[in-house]
Amino acid sequence: MKKYFFYFMCLGAIVNPFSTYAQEVTTAVKTDIVVPAPAGQNCKLVETVQFGVNFNNVNVDPKTAKTYMDDKIAELRALAADLGIKSLEIQNLNYSVYNNNYNYGGCGAAPAPATPVVQLNGNVSFIVEDSAKGTALMEKAGEKGYNVNFNLNAYRQCQ
Repeated sequence: MKKYFFYFMCLGAIVNPFSTYAQEVTTAVKTDIVVPAPAGQNCKLVETVQFGVNFNNVNVDPKTAKTYMDDKIAELRALAADLGIKSLEIQNLNYSVYNNNYNYGGCGAAPAPATPVVQLNGNVSFIVEDSAKGTALMEKAGEKGYNVNFNLNAYRQCQ
């Protein structure tokens, strides 16, 4: 019994400093998060809202890939205008066009297509005025069959 008591006391001596350290770290983190604004400064939460659309394995003619993307961007801007979004600025545009004539080979494999299959993968993302409008645009574009995404980043800014 004395043996177990000795082990228990040793374990307590080892764990106690770590417990005190954990409390100090937790206290420091909490005070960093809840720092009030300096006197005389005005603080607000600034949002950056992005709405994006992805295009995957779309059959295209390589000569008209840019036109395809331009037409989709025009359709998305028209949807935004219907929702009262005055400005839909492109944040990022990316697409690639590739020849998908891979012959899988092997027993019973289908032969390569007679005409080349050219496909497009890409995305376009826009800056949206506010999160409510971005969400509405995401829902509307999703109803139209677009593969959509929404991203919101907010940070506190004091002046």
